[in-house]
Amino acid sequence: MKKRNEVVLRTLRMVKSSLMQVVIAKRPQPLAEADEIKVLRTEVKRREEAIVEYQRGNRQDLAEKEAAEVQVLKIYLPAGPDVSALKKIVQETVTKMAATTAKDFGKVMGAVMKQAGSNADGNVVSKLVREVLNNNEKA
Repeated sequence: MKKRNEVVLRTLRMVKSSLMQVVIAKRPQPLAEADEIKVLRTEVKRREEAIVEYQRGNRQDLAEKEAAEVQVLKIYLPAGPDVSALKKIVQETVTKMAATTAKDFGKVMGAVMKQAGSNADGNVVSKLVREVLNNNEKA
């Protein structure tokens, strides 16, 4: 507040509001760290979707505003596993489940997300699972 950084201030106020909504919804149970991370991920996802829509509507000014907010939010998110570690988990899971077609996507995705934990980005995992399953279909 003292630095008068409007982007950070506006973003943190919105996150605080979202967190308060979750706190109220979960009463009387306290808010767990996993819930907080989930709220942050949801906020990032909302903004990333808004960026796509703003770019589609030729509103670059609003897309840049949302991108700045995403950068602020990512500061508070824990670093997830790197792509190579996720790829290894996906390969092991596909082999273990004997998944060969795209029909097995849901089962594999669920197992990988459970194993990778809440820090893994679902979009990245989804791309990796599709890639591995498509390679298995071709082979």
